[in-house]
Amino acid sequence: MLFNLNLRIEALLMLTRLEMTLKHPENFEAVVAVAEGIQRSALGKHMMKYMLSQSGIKEMIQDKWRPAPIDLNYLEKLPQESLGFHYVSALKAQGVDPNKLFDHKSIDDDKDFILHRLKETHDIIHVLTGFGTDEIGELGIQAFQLAQTRSPLALLLIFGVILKMLQDDDEFFDFVKLMHALSRGFEAGATAKCVSSFRLEEAWEKPLNDWKAELSLP
Repeated sequence: MLFNLNLRIEALLMLTRLEMTLKHPENFEAVVAVAEGIQRSALGKHMMKYMLSQSGIKEMIQDKWRPAPIDLNYLEKLPQESLGFHYVSALKAQGVDPNKLFDHKSIDDDKDFILHRLKETHDIIHVLTGFGTDEIGELGIQAFQLAQTRSPLALLLIFGVILKMLQDDDEFFDFVKLMHALSRGFEAGATAKCVSSFRLEEAWEKPLNDWKAELSLP
């Protein structure tokens, strides 16, 4: 049985862009090319359909809900056990400007909303899951998002890094640690509720452990 030719061409194009990204991870345009290619693919459309099946996401879209811009002064004054305090502490430790985390581009359709939502919850998920921002931590988050959102980009990035490590493990981090992080991330994502479908930013003051319990996170 022959594969659909268009799907084969689409897959080859995505793999070519992925190879470019792995060779030049500092090249932002290469990363954007991979993401844009995936969004137009059948896998990207399947992800969008899956995300729209999440009741919280549908309600956000129906309500035209958007989170308020991040107020560092407010978050810093919250109790130390709160999600907001943990979040702002993580941002400060990384030297991240929270204004750059808020995507000011217009939202014209459901796809735009979902992409915005995934971007703006990325660092919150780091805090909720405990994954660091080093290479292994970021890939643990990708495994988490693969289980949570069916993200083809997460799958390609994980596959690409594993392939790269097997080709030249001298240039990459510990393979066993990576596999443990991928396993932990995927299991956590598979058993938790869809984190991005919750209006986390409306309850920064809620204790981190209470949020984790509500979301069924370990």
